[in-house]
Amino acid sequence: MIEAHTPRQSRFQPGTILAGHRHRHAYAALVLEGEYEELSVDGRVHCPTGAIVLHPPWHMHADRFGCHGALVIDLELPDDFAWETGYRAWQVDSIEKLACLAQRDPAMAFDCIAASAESLALIEPPLWLERFVRGLIGNSLPITLIARRCGVTPEHASRMCRRWFSANPTIIRREFRARKALELLKAGCRPAQVATEAGFADQPHMTRTLKSMTGATPAHIQSNWKTGR
Repeated sequence: MIEAHTPRQSRFQPGTILAGHRHRHAYAALVLEGEYEELSVDGRVHCPTGAIVLHPPWHMHADRFGCHGALVIDLELPDDFAWETGYRAWQVDSIEKLACLAQRDPAMAFDCIAASAESLALIEPPLWLERFVRGLIGNSLPITLIARRCGVTPEHASRMCRRWFSANPTIIRREFRARKALELLKAGCRPAQVATEAGFADQPHMTRTLKSMTGATPAHIQSNWKTGR
């Protein structure tokens, strides 16, 4: 059984735009009414009524609400579960029953979602943009060179990244490096080793990045995981 905290319900007005932001703990967003589009370095996903979106800890994303706005319930979940599952979205049929269950027993509600809901696919970006992002993640080549290898100008690549992922190429690269570092820290690796394997210039570079992202140093992050905080 998955333990969860009391749900938080929010109503967003039509046309609302939430700029890139993070949540300290893992949570699932359940769309009770309306719809919105979520943008992150993972891609774009359309979230209609009945959608559930699982966010790992510190996941950065932006939200754009359509002409009807949306009513959303957030279910806070254990960080370990979300790390294993990763960023995912599902669609359920019995939204009313699920909403009632979520108010009474969020843990049971998410068990039902994970067991029977249909996965929602990310909206596919242009092929060149996929190649561009893979290039950002896979090496430390200059962004200008990666863009040219994909047949576009650096300026066009940057505009498309902001439009598609709500992040410029530098932020996308930093985000994936930080995620890799968090995974390695969680696995118990030494910070110096983590900095090298995650692609940072050095350990101070990694420390600055993680502190700006999480508010904590690598040592504190690792200590908190060991103590279950």
